[in-house]
Amino acid sequence: MAPKFHIFLLLLSLSFVPGQFHDITVGRKVLVGQWLPIKNPKEAIVQEIGKFAVTTYNQDNQQKLVYQNVTRGQTQVVAGTNYRLTIAAKDNGTANHYEAIVFDQPWTHTRNLTSFKPQ
Repeated sequence: MAPKFHIFLLLLSLSFVPGQFHDITVGRKVLVGQWLPIKNPKEAIVQEIGKFAVTTYNQDNQQKLVYQNVTRGQTQVVAGTNYRLTIAAKDNGTANHYEAIVFDQPWTHTRNLTSFKPQ
């Protein structure tokens, strides 16, 4: 039992060590926790995450927003990637912008909508 605890402590301590990682989505080295602009919001993965945000918001809130596109965004490397996106969507035919934050961890097939609000 003691070796498992030591491994846990080692992993926990390493999680607090600032480091550099390569952010695949924006294609550059970044510091963990730093928000960086997405160079191309039209990129397929960014649009996919934007659609996910609207779909999840609609399901959780019995809404009928119609996804248009992601207009801009930022990413933050954590134990995965946080996406902070500005999304254009229509509500009863009226165009609006929303800010969504989505956590994505592809290697565990995890994707969660953290926040969704009108701008």
